[in-house]
Formats: sequence, C-alpha cells, structure tokens
Amino acid sequence: AIERAWTIVPAIVLTVLVVFGFTTWRNITNPSEEAIKGAINLEVTGEQFKWNIRYSGADNALGKKKYTLTTPTNGLGIDFTDKASWDDKLAGEIVLPKGRAIRVTINSKDILHSFYLPDFRVQMNAVPGMATYFQFTPRLTTKEVRNQRNDQAYNYILLCAKICGAGHYNMQYKVTVVEPKEYEEWLVKQALYYNDDVKKELQSAQKSATAVNNKLAINN
Repeated sequence: AIERAWTIVPAIVLTVLVVFGFTTWRNITNPSEEAIKGAINLEVTGEQFKWNIRYSGADNALGKKKYTLTTPTNGLGIDFTDKASWDDKLAGEIVLPKGRAIRVTINSKDILHSFYLPDFRVQMNAVPGMATYFQFTPRLTTKEVRNQRNDQAYNYILLCAKICGAGHYNMQYKVTVVEPKEYEEWLVKQALYYNDDVKKELQSAQKSATAVNNKLAINN
C-alpha cells in the first residue's frame, strides 16, 4: 500500500504541474487575436554582438523582411515593396509604455541568440531564419521601480542568454519604461528606417536592373 501511495501520489502531482505549466505557457505564447491586435509591435534582431531594434510606425505593422535583400545600407533586409515598412522606426534603445501590451518579434541574422528580459520574466530564443514571438505588458515605469527598490541607479535590461562569442557581454541594452504620453513623444523623434540612404540605394539598384534588362532585350 505504501509503495502504491509513493507511486500514485507523485504521479498525480507531476501530472497536475505539467498540465498547469503547459496551459500557462500556451496562454503566454499564444495570446488571442484581439490581444495581438491591441499590442504595440516591436522587432528585435540579434547579431554578433548587438541587438537591432525596429518599431512599427503609425500603422502599428512591421514591414516584411527577406534575407536576400540585406545590404550594408539595408542591414535587416527590409522589403520596401511592402508599404507597411515605410513608417518603421529604427531605434538605438528600447523604450516601452507602461500598461500597454508589447508584442516582440524576435529573430537573428547569424547564430542562435536569446532575448532575455529578467525583470519581465521574458525569454525567447532568437533563431536564424525563423521568427519567434513574445507578448507582455510592463506594469511599472523605470522611475517607479527605482523608487520601489530604493535604488535610483537601477535599470531594466535586455540580455542575450546564449553565449554567442567573444563579444557576448556587449549584448546588454538598457530598457526604459515610461508613461504612454512620454513614449509617444519619444517614438515620434525616432528616425525612419526608410531613409534617404536606403532610397538612393534602391534607386541605384533599380537603374542597374533596368540597364541589364535593356541589354538582354537588345542582345535577343
């Protein structure tokens, strides 16, 4: 009887824990369509040894990407035939609004990285060639968490949780959470990804393609 109890009780407890854990994880990683639509879209792309931060613009939609479009100017391979990309913002830091759902699209340009926000209990691998997603809502501004901890130097941080090479330690970014109004004011000031340098490169590529096509037409 004792042996049965020692076998059955742990089995029941473990089953409950596994089911509860699976359900919780599924709810976190698979939010409802309504929740997704209401979230701010942000993309974080890892590479040795930095994070590239792209915010959606007024349309709250990130433009599509193709790795074949990657150039020194278009480092993320954004497809500018997709008009949703025209108002995307490129930022050198992560600023988030308090109380708003944030949907992060996570990917990598080279090797496996891991997007890790310890204060928000957020961690998801950044995988080359495959986008992963995580959605969460910041509850306290940076100022509030500093007061709560009685530490005015405290900051939220983004880390890479995979050892990705000699410069791994450089993949530590400050994350700032502010009130929604302050966030909107900050976002307006960020530079467009679709800038003059990118436009010139696209125009040059189009001219080259036209010249090649004309030459082929003449030869044929």
